[in-house]
Amino acid sequence: LAAGEDTLLGFTLTPPAGILPGEIDTVKISASSYTSGISAVSANIPQIIKIQRGDANWNGEINLADAIHIVFYIFADGAAPMPELLSGDPDCYGDVNIGDGIFIAKYLFQNGPAPCNEVDPL
Repeated sequence: LAAGEDTLLGFTLTPPAGILPGEIDTVKISASSYTSGISAVSANIPQIIKIQRGDANWNGEINLADAIHIVFYIFADGAAPMPELLSGDPDCYGDVNIGDGIFIAKYLFQNGPAPCNEVDPL
């Protein structure tokens, strides 16, 4: 950029697995200028947490552990899918049932369809 010009920089921040909806993290944004030195800005930025349908245990990936998590939730009074119930609904039928565990297994091992609406905002 020439002196006196400015630009808009866009970026996406991805929170680590386990950050709960509504939590706020401090994000430090730094910018440097060859003419005026370095400036830094720190701000509390609320994160928009998104869910991955099919990632029922909220570890950041879809694997067999998610199907097992769903089965334990349904049949053994296990923990509900996290961070919300929709994480355990990869077929988007609106509820969590054994079909969702089977859906994940087919996706992983039989080239079944990918989870619907893979990323939904909370």
